[in-house]
Amino acid sequence: AALRCFIQQHRLKVLNVAGPRASDEPMIGKFVTKTLRAGLTGRMTAKRTPNALLVDDEEFIRSLYRELLPGFRVLEAASSEQALRIAKRHRFNLVITDFAHPGKLNGLGFMTAFKKAHPGARVIMSTGCRKRGLRSRALRLGADAFLAKPFTLATFLAIVDTVMSCPVRKRNCRYLRGSK
Repeated sequence: AALRCFIQQHRLKVLNVAGPRASDEPMIGKFVTKTLRAGLTGRMTAKRTPNALLVDDEEFIRSLYRELLPGFRVLEAASSEQALRIAKRHRFNLVITDFAHPGKLNGLGFMTAFKKAHPGARVIMSTGCRKRGLRSRALRLGADAFLAKPFTLATFLAIVDTVMSCPVRKRNCRYLRGSK
């Protein structure tokens, strides 16, 4: 029910994985979990569980991303300032951030400050903001991928998988982007 509500609220496009019936909704969760376990966690060779930081002012968005990242130890922040405080105490393999944050720093400011302290971390900027030049600016400032909302579930999984499997020395994986 949470996934369907999120899809309707944020007008996301999701592939018809199990059919249109309401009883099929648990199948979507099984598909997501199976896909993530087979793809994302299979490519991570670190002996420790990878850490992910989710930065978004909407709790519901953070909880959705948390559900889609079962192979990660996930920490969350509602603002850039809170995320930077958390980043002082932890190392992260993946950061998914929104552009619009409450407080002094927007997503680009946060990403710039975060990348200075953690140059090896992979960053995905995900936003529904249609500001002109935002995508190219985010990629130029160090985002490994830009995911424009609305996006499909398959696109999200593919981008996370590709970003996590991209060797550090060959980054940025700048060609990655969500559908418009």
